[in-house]
Amino acid sequence: MAKSLQICRVCGKQYELCHSLKPSVGGFRWQEVACSPECGAEYLRRIRISRGLIPDTPPQAEEQQAVEEQAEAEAVVAKPEADVMDTPKVVRKRSRKADKDTEE
Repeated sequence: MAKSLQICRVCGKQYELCHSLKPSVGGFRWQEVACSPECGAEYLRRIRISRGLIPDTPPQAEEQQAVEEQAEAEAVVAKPEADVMDTPKVVRKRSRKADKDTEE
């Protein structure tokens, strides 16, 4: 099979295009436009922004927002554990039915 070289639309690197994969109708194949899955994801993000499907936020802002959300989630999970640790344990004495029978 003849090799086809193409230029990545994100980073500009030259890569070998693989024609062996069957294209799916309506599906996105990163191999057709980018040299790697990461560049393919970035290309798709740029296209979706240009079409108005997602808001225009830089990747660093999205990453920062994800980190903040994760920190908030960890704080919420950690808070009940702290409350449980501060609560004194109540020990109840259980009476067994066998103990009652022997006392009689």
